[in-house]
Amino acid sequence: MSCFFMAEQEILVCFSNKVNKKCDNDALFIETFDEMLISQINNILKHKDEFLNSLRKALLIHPAIIDLNSRLQQAQEKLDEYDAKLRNLMSSSDDLDKLVRDEIISLKNETELDLLKSKNALLTTHNISSVIKKIKALLNTHKVPIESITDFSFRDLFTKVIVHDRDHIEFVINAFQSPYQKSVYSFPSIETEYIIRKTKHKAQSVINLY
Repeated sequence: MSCFFMAEQEILVCFSNKVNKKCDNDALFIETFDEMLISQINNILKHKDEFLNSLRKALLIHPAIIDLNSRLQQAQEKLDEYDAKLRNLMSSSDDLDKLVRDEIISLKNETELDLLKSKNALLTTHNISSVIKKIKALLNTHKVPIESITDFSFRDLFTKVIVHDRDHIEFVINAFQSPYQKSVYSFPSIETEYIIRKTKHKAQSVINLY
């Protein structure tokens, strides 16, 4: 897999192939790509509510969200454990107990910081409501199908595009800028007909959440 770059040229190629052929994925005519992109955008606009609902559900079970919630729960459980130990040690004047108490307080402070980081992530970089609100606002600016890719800010929706071959294209949404290198949810693929040298072709394109 390799994402391609867009330039003011007639053909889109993988960036790694600018000098030497390193990527096996096909080059693609810009006009063909435009048709597939327009088809995907218009399909989203036509089924906007369904798309947003599916996206919201997928984000709720995204590995990054599950991981943050898990870290949040683990941190809270540790804090409860530390508080219980501190209550037992608080009245002791034994020097060893004091050392243990100081160590627990230090660990508690570190855990509180971890908990705060997870909470902040869920409120900022991994805020599902914020992601949905942004995309909904983008889609709501279009009441009718688009006719040109210049009619829609597709870079505000798609993070990148992967051309597996001329007839199989993947549009990627990476709402959390996640490091995951594989899809965690796929929207239904659509078929787009295009013509090259008077010959009809059909391409499958899919939107994947990373």
